[in-house]
Amino acid sequence: MATVAPACRRPSPAKPGRPASSRRPGSSFFVGLPAERDWRTYLAVDESGPIAAAATMMHYDMPQMAFAGTLEQCRGRGAHLALLHRRVEDAAKAGAREVFAITEETFECPAELSPGARNLMRAGFRLVDTRTVWQPPEQLLHPSTGRPPDI
Repeated sequence: MATVAPACRRPSPAKPGRPASSRRPGSSFFVGLPAERDWRTYLAVDESGPIAAAATMMHYDMPQMAFAGTLEQCRGRGAHLALLHRRVEDAAKAGAREVFAITEETFECPAELSPGARNLMRAGFRLVDTRTVWQPPEQLLHPSTGRPPDI
């Protein structure tokens, strides 16, 4: 079972003697969050070290359970759900009466929920809204950034 704790220090980008390219995928996104105002970050660890991470945006009176990920080889062991429970508990201690989360589900097959959405349901969350997000055709995206050009 994983232990969940707030990530209270900003991790270094790479261990000494270890090239930055050997970092775990996605880890660079979380590196700056512990130092950001209104963000709370969490790690789930086991005997091998960190296996999952998550963050909560606490700026408004309704915190967002945002950004959670588990190493592929460590999935199915409850780390994501443990992170979710801890974040909800901490939001309640901070005075929040409600929290929310957003998941990205596939439009082609809405019946197949993501693991994150299934964990939200296990934790007692309920679906209150859906939205459609449109993406421009690939030929409209800037080749170097993958984003629409500034107009």
